Amino acid sequence: MLFELGQGKHVETATLREQLHLDPGYLSRIMARLETQKLVQRDRDSKDSRRQIVRLTDQGRQVLEELDDRSAKATSRMINGLSVCDLERLTKSMQTIETLLASSPPPSFSYLLRGPEPGDLGWILTRYGLEARRYGLAFPDMEIELAQRLAFYAKQTVRDAASFWIAEQDTRPIGCAFCTVKEKSTVLLDLLWVEPAVRKHGVGSRLIQACLDWAKTHGFSHAEYMSQDEWDVDTFLTHIGFSCQIPDFAKTRRDRNKTKKYWHMTL
Repeated sequence: MLFELGQGKHVETATLREQLHLDPGYLSRIMARLETQKLVQRDRDSKDSRRQIVRLTDQGRQVLEELDDRSAKATSRMINGLSVCDLERLTKSMQTIETLLASSPPPSFSYLLRGPEPGDLGWILTRYGLEARRYGLAFPDMEIELAQRLAFYAKQTVRDAASFWIAEQDTRPIGCAFCTVKEKSTVLLDLLWVEPAVRKHGVGSRLIQACLDWAKTHGFSHAEYMSQDEWDVDTFLTHIGFSCQIPDFAKTRRDRNKTKKYWHMTL
């Protein structure tokens, strides 16, 4: 209550009731108690006597400052032992909670596509490593294989034999996609990733389209993509325009019951 009153010079009782979702009788009793303690002052609006205005007294502001200080010190004690990475995770989680519980719709979703920068390969390796852990894939085989692919694609990108795109929001990567030459007329799209929190905003489609545009510009007429049962991309790829083929022999080496899916598109 004191915090809400401390946000401005004064506030109307009806507005305060709506902001805090309080019963009128309950709010009146709280106000009476705070007034007795000389923490708030209630007055009638000089222009409309039906409206009641509430403001903090000097003593009330002093109490609020003390409470703020105690709260800040308590928070500091809780997070003091967290690493920089843990603090970033905590901040992102709190932002997610705030967005999900917000009464007003979130601001329009905006991001940009850019080329590779230092640190991007490490970020991709980390994201896919976490996903591999989620599905119980073998360690360290998956990370080693992925690191080798990333190194190869990076070298190909330098020679303009591959395209590498990063989706970025507020200076943070939120997605990626690679496009490299498979054979004379065909490119291979690989390592498509979009952060779970920002999916269904068209990020993946835009990343794929950037790769396809690069392929068309360089004279390629076909594009392919390979997925496995673990990666839930079937609906997404079909929507973009890929068609799926599942050869009988296409079984993964790690698990015979998991099938590789080969996707094809004519550009």
